[in-house]
Amino acid sequence: MADSKPSIARDSTMAATAKQAKQILGKEKSTLGDTRAVTNVIKKTKIKRSSAVQKVADEAKAYLGHDVGTSGERKLRTRKARPAPVAKKPATKRAGTMKATAKEGKAFLKGKK
Repeated sequence: MADSKPSIARDSTMAATAKQAKQILGKEKSTLGDTRAVTNVIKKTKIKRSSAVQKVADEAKAYLGHDVGTSGERKLRTRKARPAPVAKKPATKRAGTMKATAKEGKAFLKGKK
């Protein structure tokens, strides 16, 4: 391509734009065809889900070196016996009521004076 960008004149039709694009691209047209062919091949070859999963599993086996996540590797959980509940400390009984506390407080204050 040239050092400067060619200016594309505005035109209302797509045909004029396509014609100018062909002139600008010139030699690059052949490479465009190649990329389109590659894109079409990629679009046509879609990976099926089952084969993709198998492919990932095979890669994991090769990477890790052993069977991972297969049925043989899975271990069933068993119910473990729960430990005996810890005995709670008995609640302490209140020594008295608010009246007794007030009485003790009054006696304490009289002793200070």
